Amino acid sequence: MDFTDPANVVPAWMSATAFLQLNAPRAWAAEMVDGNGIPYVSPPFYIPESAYYLPVQAKAQYLAAAEYRRLAEAELYYLDAEATAAALATPVTSSPDITTLPPAPSGLLVWATPVITDRGAPLVALSWGPEDGGLMVAWWSDSEAVAHRSGDNLDAVIKSNGYLTYDRWARYPPWLAA
Repeated sequence: MDFTDPANVVPAWMSATAFLQLNAPRAWAAEMVDGNGIPYVSPPFYIPESAYYLPVQAKAQYLAAAEYRRLAEAELYYLDAEATAAALATPVTSSPDITTLPPAPSGLLVWATPVITDRGAPLVALSWGPEDGGLMVAWWSDSEAVAHRSGDNLDAVIKSNGYLTYDRWARYPPWLAA
């Protein structure tokens, strides 16, 4: 997908919501267990207390449904290459009040210029929304770059993940988000 074209924000959003409905529960359940199928004590996802003791598949379904709800309500945004460069060049001089940063309660922001990270897959989108009184933020990678980096078949990666691949998340609890 050409992320330099703002017309592709809606198709990117649609593919992310489809991933969350169709494939995220299965994929995320697999990430919550070791090679022998034993659940990790500390799963690689934020699990709210109300869902912590659910079976692995139910936890994964809960997480996918929560992320889907955030994206279903999302305002869509696009930063062109110039705006992305300006944002990356702006130093953060103090810890901001996280609630003043998002322009809407839930959103998806796609930027034209990928941001290279420590994991190597370029991030091209950021989504956010409410979670347990706090704020959940998720970063999304370009699925084409993920397939290239991993050596996986591009068509298979897009069929599974859509144009965006869920990369990482952060949860800002209520005392940091208020």
